[in-house]
Amino acid sequence: MGFAHGGPVDPAPRGGVWKLAGCDEHLFDHTLGSVGRSLVQQVQFLRPRAVYLEAPMSKVDRNHSEASAAALAQMTGGIRMQLGMLHIRVVMCSVFNVRKAFGVNPYLPRKEAKEAVQSLCDNLGWSYANDDESDAKAVWAYGMAREYPGWKPNQPQLFSVGGTR
Repeated sequence: MGFAHGGPVDPAPRGGVWKLAGCDEHLFDHTLGSVGRSLVQQVQFLRPRAVYLEAPMSKVDRNHSEASAAALAQMTGGIRMQLGMLHIRVVMCSVFNVRKAFGVNPYLPRKEAKEAVQSLCDNLGWSYANDDESDAKAVWAYGMAREYPGWKPNQPQLFSVGGTR
């Protein structure tokens, strides 16, 4: 599970990947608790204006099992609940809208779309560990553009917006 964060004066997002144990029923409770604890620590440290979350997949097919779809929906619900208790605004965004806003053809097949997102991250000089993190950085860019109209990736900022990062 990738994550990214930063502010309007940051030249690039920071981020990483949380390695999750899987959607096995017994492991999932532990996984959800770990993500919740990590999320609380991040929010307390970063004090975000909002958190943009990629909406969980809504289709079950040969690449996406029913168990994975259910686990992602539950994970999203748990994250939203935790952020709500911390009074953080949550914005759900579709992969389609994120890719389109990031300059990637949203109709590309999954593999090609992920490669295109990574290519754009490479062009911007943004490092990433895997496609989860590069996708998270695309979601971050999407959120930045919505939170700060006129913001563009790697655009030098003369003044900080609101005096904080």
